[in-house]
Amino acid sequence: PLLGELLASKAVDHVWPRRWAEISTALLVGFCLLLASHAATGWVRSVAPDLFAKGDPTLEMLQWDDLRNELISRGVLKRADFVVAVRWNEAGKIDLALDHALPVLVFTQDPRNFAFQSDPATFVGHDAIVVGRASTVDDNVRQLRSYFAEITELAPVSITRNGRAEFELHILYARRLLKPYPLPYPVR
Repeated sequence: PLLGELLASKAVDHVWPRRWAEISTALLVGFCLLLASHAATGWVRSVAPDLFAKGDPTLEMLQWDDLRNELISRGVLKRADFVVAVRWNEAGKIDLALDHALPVLVFTQDPRNFAFQSDPATFVGHDAIVVGRASTVDDNVRQLRSYFAEITELAPVSITRNGRAEFELHILYARRLLKPYPLPYPVR
């Protein structure tokens, strides 16, 4: 703010501070436009694949709408009574993509707001769909097996951006919840 006030005042006769501010603003706007266009289309990965060798942070901005369409076309949504995620941030994407078609529970010690949306005890005896990124589902499938009578792996769902598959979600069909997942918060 002080620099802005100084640049706006008549006290500065030099051209360079104003020119520097104009160039900085133009570069910032240009960078934001490049970032936004990449987030929407993923074009930078085609031009400079090494730039995202450790991962593309803009993938977190993608909606998982492909999930709903694929689960409906496979008839999976009709077979389950609830959805299980193992990370709260993935649960949010799943809940948004499914448009609240099924309750979403988070089977982890950090369920955040999902701990208060549905009581896991009400789903004992019911079937679920387990959804998540490959790494999160694969890392937790052993723990999940102790809560269900049977878990079957289904074909993964690709999440796309601009018509190109960016990553896969693993889908498991979990038959008959045997016991409620213990939440870290007290249930009312």
